[in-house]
Amino acid sequence: MRYDGKEVKATTYLKKEGWGWYGRHRVFKGPDSKEYKWILGLRVPQLVLNDGSETLIAKYHTRKCGLLSPGDARPAYLEICPGGEHMVDIIFFTFIYIEELREEKENGS
Repeated sequence: MRYDGKEVKATTYLKKEGWGWYGRHRVFKGPDSKEYKWILGLRVPQLVLNDGSETLIAKYHTRKCGLLSPGDARPAYLEICPGGEHMVDIIFFTFIYIEELREEKENGS
């Protein structure tokens, strides 16, 4: 991963911690020196502050087909809460990495 002119191995930046549906959660330190954790849920990963409060920072929302109610259809999106607005780029590229991990696990099953 390349960020702010520096190249870092994803496995070094995103350390493993705990367990989720699709493997181990990933923890990283943000630009504010706070620690954040990607929780690898069944289909909905979410990023929380890793300080015991588990304050929601970002959450992935899967797409809805709207088969029964076409008005309910919507594309997938990544919601970033106000607590994560100062590091949108980091959230985005760490999300891509953990989604690749999830997809590998899903396709391997």
